[in-house]
Amino acid sequence: MTTTRVGSRAADSMDESPGDEASSLDTPASPETDDPLEPPPAVERTALVVHASPCTVWFGPRGPESVERELAAFLGSHNGVAVLQWPRDTNRAAHFADFGIPCLWLVRDPDDPPPMQSALQEWLPHSASDDEVHDCLERLSEHGAARRQAASLELDGDGWLHLGDSGVHLAPTAERLATLLIDHFDEAVDDAMLSEGSENASTSRWNNSLSSDLMRLDRYVNPLGLEVIPVPDHAHLIRRCRH
Repeated sequence: MTTTRVGSRAADSMDESPGDEASSLDTPASPETDDPLEPPPAVERTALVVHASPCTVWFGPRGPESVERELAAFLGSHNGVAVLQWPRDTNRAAHFADFGIPCLWLVRDPDDPPPMQSALQEWLPHSASDDEVHDCLERLSEHGAARRQAASLELDGDGWLHLGDSGVHLAPTAERLATLLIDHFDEAVDDAMLSEGSENASTSRWNNSLSSDLMRLDRYVNPLGLEVIPVPDHAHLIRRCRH
């Protein structure tokens, strides 16, 4: 969910009054007096200034696990920020910390704030202004994006895909595909090679199976800010999300 805030500012007034040497041909005369008409007043031009807020999800009571995973994937793939309620969303915050997703806590009692576990968390009182919330969301989003950009990607032998201090655990088929794709990070890998890592590669419908396995891998890695995409000539690659 991307929100925008629109303000306005006045451009410099434009004074277009004619010079002393201008003739009556340049300035129309008044039909009653034959005197030149007064020049029109300067026009104040107003330009729109749009401030785009980072993608955010403002969480309510906990929903189905599948919905929670989809929301985490959305935030991770869009450099988003989770907006949470303290102390209700403590467990959610732990999951987002595993993925490296920034969190903004909204706190009813400023005298009882949540402990800040990392620089990817901040808190504000419920009474915070729109500008305070916007600035905080922007700061968290930029910090999270910078950390991910600088982090190295590693797949260990236990099925964990790490991006810096963050990580997700992959199912066996996803792990096999991830190994091939990460060895050629941000480069196209032929589907014929990838099919060897697909769980059902031996079936006559291996292409459909491969597509399903790659889509599943994409959902696994989205919370880390990674994506698996198809490219021309029957190939796929894994890369950092570019939303």
